[in-house]
Amino acid sequence: MAAPVLLFLDFDGTLHPNWTFTTNARGRPVAQPYAGPCLVEAERLTMMLAPYAEHLQIVLSSWWAYTRPLGEVRALLPDLLASRVIDGVWLPHWMDRYRAESISRYACIQLWREHRQHIGPWLALDDDDRDWPAAQRHHLVHADGTLASPLVQDMLRAMLAELLPAP
Repeated sequence: MAAPVLLFLDFDGTLHPNWTFTTNARGRPVAQPYAGPCLVEAERLTMMLAPYAEHLQIVLSSWWAYTRPLGEVRALLPDLLASRVIDGVWLPHWMDRYRAESISRYACIQLWREHRQHIGPWLALDDDDRDWPAAQRHHLVHADGTLASPLVQDMLRAMLAELLPAP
């Protein structure tokens, strides 16, 4: 059997918006931090991943897995997603490096892959494409507009179909 595909999963901006937009009294748009509910797209992701679940493992790349114990974050997810979570990218012995360098999500993923000696197939579902090398963008499903965006959904479906056996 082939190695499972790793999905590096972000939450903020991916499974729920970072911002909401309103209009002020002058008719100008105003951005405000999103106040919830959180993880509103987790069920959509579950449905999209369900046919591939046995061939997929999830590594949380969200800051949520940095600020909370992995088990606590896992418990917030639908059962199918939670059962596929194997780790978070935030390795304790590199915390100073993460903070000191304001390290990009791509760099965090690469550190995790290097430390775990992961050479198999992988993809990332993330709204943060900062410092993502052009030569590696084929691993990124850029959730510009969260997973609610049909374009993001289409990109994820295409990547899953490319990497995993047909359901």
